[in-house]
Amino acid sequence: MHRSAKLEQHSGTFVFTRQGQIARTWAHLAPRIALVVLLPTVVSLFCRTSHAQASAADRAAAEALFEQGMALMEKGQASDACPKFEASQELDPGVGTLLYLADCYETVGRTASAWATFLQASYAARNAGQADRQQLAESNADRIKPTLSKLKLEVAQGDVPGMTVTNDGQDVPAATWGAEVPVDPGEHEIVASAEGKRPWNATVIIPSGPGTTSLSVPALEDDPVEAPPPQKSIAPAAAPAPAAAPPAPASTAQRDNGSSQRLWGWVAVLSGGAALAGGGLFTFLAVADNGRADDQCRQDDPTLCGERGVELGDSAAKKANIASILGGVGGALAITGAVLLLTAPDGTEVARLGVSSDFSGGHQLHLEGVW
Repeated sequence: MHRSAKLEQHSGTFVFTRQGQIARTWAHLAPRIALVVLLPTVVSLFCRTSHAQASAADRAAAEALFEQGMALMEKGQASDACPKFEASQELDPGVGTLLYLADCYETVGRTASAWATFLQASYAARNAGQADRQQLAESNADRIKPTLSKLKLEVAQGDVPGMTVTNDGQDVPAATWGAEVPVDPGEHEIVASAEGKRPWNATVIIPSGPGTTSLSVPALEDDPVEAPPPQKSIAPAAAPAPAAAPPAPASTAQRDNGSSQRLWGWVAVLSGGAALAGGGLFTFLAVADNGRADDQCRQDDPTLCGERGVELGDSAAKKANIASILGGVGGALAITGAVLLLTAPDGTEVARLGVSSDFSGGHQLHLEGVW
């Protein structure tokens, strides 16, 4: 039995044959707490940017894993069967495997994962010209959609450069902050972090069935930097006073520091300008990718996007983050450079000639000045 040729009946849930005959029952197992995955993570797990042919060894391994998953489903061990289907799909992607994987997710109560996987199967079937499977996948996705549980993350510091939020270790795209995102029922571990800030985490339990659970991510507290311990200083032994101390020479360090400060000021200004220019470029690219992503989504439901739409949306979010970082760094460098230039000594030379005498009656001629 080949995965793409025939799907056998298992656990009384659905049948798909060579002729495309489909039957589904309304019997479902009670939802169980499982690994929670946000919708973007589920979609990106099966979106393939490369369609290179699998090797013979990969196809053989994928077929074996698929059969093991089928056997486990027939024994009612769906929680063990899902990882088999996932591994089979990873080695040799196929529409049939996606359909069984989606059914497995639904059996164990992972409704968001099932919905997203049925959608992915629909896109794959459409690209492969398999109209029956596309209709099957779409009908199941439409059936599950009203039952989805959703999570809304309200992030207070969404504009902090480098801010990241994860859901059970998986990155939550910044584009989904504040939006109602389908998630699997169960327990979620939410972690927020940013450079120079104390990490924040919370556990939220998502009930099964339709509805939205909101969670506020507060502003992160600054992470104080511990000051180094004070150094113990030993006063040097007092040197005998000279008979006649000449005037202190003009400090050449001041002159050197003035020129060095101006040099570093120009370096900072130019570097900041380059970073700001790069931030502007990435902002333009992010806006362009986001516009193209909208064209790949359904007009009646912008959360339903094709493979290309998901890819472009992720690309736009990454470029927007890069633009924010470059803008912040560029602005800081430009301001720092301007301060260095404005506060650098002007290098004016002042000199004077003088005569001093010591206790022995001798005379000394000296020149002092400031550059």
